Amino acid sequence: ELDDAIESIRASRADVADADRAAASGDRVEVDFEVRDMGQVIDGGISKNHPLVIGKNNFIPGFEEQLIGLQKGDRKEFSLTAPADFANKSIAGKKLDMKVEMQRVQQVTLPAIDDAFAQKLGKFTNVDQLILSVKDGLLKEKEEKESQRVRLAAIDKLIDGAKCDISEDMVNIQLDLMVQNFDNDLHKHDMELSLYLAKLGKTQDDMRKDWKADAKRQVAMTLVLHALARVGDIQVPPEEVSAALESLVQSALTTEGQVPNNLDVESLRRSLESRLLTEKTLQYLERTCVS
Repeated sequence: ELDDAIESIRASRADVADADRAAASGDRVEVDFEVRDMGQVIDGGISKNHPLVIGKNNFIPGFEEQLIGLQKGDRKEFSLTAPADFANKSIAGKKLDMKVEMQRVQQVTLPAIDDAFAQKLGKFTNVDQLILSVKDGLLKEKEEKESQRVRLAAIDKLIDGAKCDISEDMVNIQLDLMVQNFDNDLHKHDMELSLYLAKLGKTQDDMRKDWKADAKRQVAMTLVLHALARVGDIQVPPEEVSAALESLVQSALTTEGQVPNNLDVESLRRSLESRLLTEKTLQYLERTCVS
């Protein structure tokens, strides 16, 4: 894991330059491709200037090897059989016919892992400090994953053993929130919910039906955690809420140092208080389970 993490850092700082030669393992290339099953183009089976690094094996097994030896402008046709356990179940185990045209070949030069490399990353004076930081990061990530596992397992047990009176209105409110959050995420990527659903051949009602069970469970989790907070007399000190609010408000200030007009500070305070209470309750639950 440590080696993989270091290699990932190296790759992010690699020098990439166009190469007037045949593609080789380790090169970054861009290809046009077309994939057919029994003469029909598969879903997502056509792409232009598709980037990939030969040897990363992020495509159908065997595809990248077929690109080795091709120069810019070269075309090639070949067939591959997708593994029976391939992630895309619609083509798993099928023989696929491929057409490719090489559009670009780039040589990737990875930097040496030395003190100079570590210093370029900013806060390190030598490579040992970099490696230690990466180790600490991996350890923290594992600890966070274990913490999340314990929390989810404990919550599942509490929900399964609890008797929650969950109304349709509560579920619908949660669904409204989930849809709104999803819509906001799509907008960050310049996508519209209506177009996204049309592409899937679904309506918003279909999506709400698909999400209803999850929404009901999230409502149950909220009720259970609120009950646990009352039993454990868990509270959030006002000064902690104020400090968190101040931090958020400062990050939202305009270039003139003013609070944006559309920022509802009181609504934000309530949201923060609820979030902090949930986190403290989860910490309490985790400590109880571990002990």
